[in-house]
Amino acid sequence: MADPEAPRSRRSWPVRWLVRAGLLLASVAACELGLRVVLWAIGNPYDATVAERAMRGHLREFDGRTFVERNARIRRGEVPRPDLIGRVSHPFFGWQTLRARDDVERRMRMALERTEDEYVIWIFGGSVAGIFASRNGGAHLLIERLAADPRFAERGISTEAYALAAFKQPQQLMQAAYLFSLGLVPDAVINLDGFNEVALGSMNAEHGSSPVYPAINQWGSLAVPPDSDPAVADSYGALVGLLRRANGLGHGVLNRGLHKSALIGWCAEKQLGKYVRQSSHARRIYHDAVLALGAGKVLSGPEEPADGRATLDQVIDNWVESSVSLGALCAVRGVTYLHVLQPTLHDEGSKPLTEEEVEAAGMYDSWEEGTRTGYPLLRAAGERLRVGGVAFLDASAVFREVEQTLYRDGCHFNTAGNLILADAIAAAFLGLHD
Repeated sequence: MADPEAPRSRRSWPVRWLVRAGLLLASVAACELGLRVVLWAIGNPYDATVAERAMRGHLREFDGRTFVERNARIRRGEVPRPDLIGRVSHPFFGWQTLRARDDVERRMRMALERTEDEYVIWIFGGSVAGIFASRNGGAHLLIERLAADPRFAERGISTEAYALAAFKQPQQLMQAAYLFSLGLVPDAVINLDGFNEVALGSMNAEHGSSPVYPAINQWGSLAVPPDSDPAVADSYGALVGLLRRANGLGHGVLNRGLHKSALIGWCAEKQLGKYVRQSSHARRIYHDAVLALGAGKVLSGPEEPADGRATLDQVIDNWVESSVSLGALCAVRGVTYLHVLQPTLHDEGSKPLTEEEVEAAGMYDSWEEGTRTGYPLLRAAGERLRVGGVAFLDASAVFREVEQTLYRDGCHFNTAGNLILADAIAAAFLGLHD
């Protein structure tokens, strides 16, 4: 006997699903509205433009350019395969980023169109110099100070940043020689360094690598294949997985415009921030796995690495000779050269530290010890540079009387710190033209 309820059940099936779909959409809309109300109530109303900017900022921590674009270019054979943070090996100074390589090509084309009214300043160094030369750094104030001087008033002043994170001498010297060999010639060169030499040089020695070789925690991951050791392979795989999840989430949301929804955009931005923190930890595990292999002949250098004070003596001798040589390369081309010793947090007595700065000051023990012991030696070596004919500015104490928070971590400073440094550099630079 047929079920008398069957026809009614078949007729009600679409209705039930429509009701469920309606309830689901209503729930999502309620959550969307509820989140917007909560964010508004706590004084942080949702703004899709701000969320997009934050998400793209997080994604730059992973790559520096879009993951999809980069890998498409790799598949087409247009660029070499970079490592996990966008670096590729360079035959003369260890590594560079794809963006830095593209910048050199762009600047070679621009050099052909330069006029005598333009005044170009190259900035060398590590990440501190790179931040200084960036849009939110101090370079714009340096340009303003120079432009206000009658001797530069008619010149169109610009800066070009060749600084790369973890660079230390002789990488700046090799980099400048390479650029000069390409026919690129600026009007001036500012070399802002010091911390990486003593901190990363000490770390190199601790791990069996020459103190004057490129930083082993950066260069080692390019020189050591990921499959060279199980621990390296595992940590590499974990980091790659994080990068893929982050890029998949971020670009998936942004490319589809889903960040316009507070519910999706807010959650995605928070998750990306979590991925950034996880990837920082994962990178350290990966680098530690590379370091644990031991330097070997590839990374150790021709001599046994020194230790303790001998390491710093070797580092500082190299720092002095590299700067003298860089100054000579500039002088023979009529290029103004200024070497600046950067300030840094663990240089004792260089600044009254705030609670925020103390909390953010943690770093490798070898970095801290290298800085504390090495900075007095760097200052003393400044006189050797002056005797060698190098214009040298000891800016290590420019924060000595500043009680506000300037440091973001153990070596990098905020915009206020960059502006203080820019004033000091501008005064020293103008002094060279008296």
